[in-house]
Amino acid sequence: MRCLQLCLRHVSRGGHVLDLPCGTGRLIPHLIEAGFEVTAADSSPRMLERAEALWQDRLGRRVQFTVREALDTGYAADTFDGVVCHRLLHHFNEPALRVAVLKELSEICRGPLIISYFNSFALDALKFRLKHTLRGSSPDDRVPISTATFDSELTAAGLQVIERRPVLWGLSPMWFLVVGRP
Repeated sequence: MRCLQLCLRHVSRGGHVLDLPCGTGRLIPHLIEAGFEVTAADSSPRMLERAEALWQDRLGRRVQFTVREALDTGYAADTFDGVVCHRLLHHFNEPALRVAVLKELSEICRGPLIISYFNSFALDALKFRLKHTLRGSSPDDRVPISTATFDSELTAAGLQVIERRPVLWGLSPMWFLVVGRP
């Protein structure tokens, strides 16, 4: 969570932040604690129900829960001061899908996007590639992405990197990026 907390410094305190996908809501308390108004969204109604059951009583009106798709959120342009997109993009094997999600999130956010992805420069990513090579299979989920590839996808989405933060450089594939419009 340290990486996320450092990245959140780029979002105006007290601002309205979208957490998409929120899953069971593990980031919600951190976002509330950091002083944000939170909208927690996920494409899975079941995950959203679990998140709401876990957090609604504790956090009350400071968080709103809603079912939304990352590729088409339905929000108006510049609705949010920041968007946190954690543990989603590595599930998309196709670069075009990642670019489409990044464009959608950029459209609805007037501030920075805080995104995570699996970077290919990590011991875990090497094990991942080796496993699939030995099996003769092609990965279709949790796909590590090279820095150069992801940077080109950000450019294609009209975004630029503000800050990069590896969770455990060289060991964990998880990286956080703060990105925004130029």
